[in-house]
Amino acid sequence: MSISTTIIQRIAEKEGTDVEELPPLAETIDPDALDAVADTAEVIEFAYFDYWIEIHGSTMDIHDMDDPTDKPLTGLARVARDTPEEPEKQIGEGRTDEELDAELEELEDDMGDFHS
Repeated sequence: MSISTTIIQRIAEKEGTDVEELPPLAETIDPDALDAVADTAEVIEFAYFDYWIEIHGSTMDIHDMDDPTDKPLTGLARVARDTPEEPEKQIGEGRTDEELDAELEELEDDMGDFHS
């Protein structure tokens, strides 16, 4: 099962709803890109549907941003929690698939250079 599918399923369980009732993950982050880098990225963090998702290697934590007792919240999560619900531009918005693929390839190359 892909990491993007796992995220949607876990949040649906937390919400007590069906996955179809949640907004598409693609409105926040490109699921294909997430799945492509999830196994190789050291850390991935992003906000989705009032939750802060932290992926550290093979570990994934999902925190409710509306629940101050649901810790830890990194500095980035605090910023995401305090940002307006409708940001001016979503990740990937306004770019073609080709541009996003090129950016992903460049990031993967940079990560390979960093780890060498």
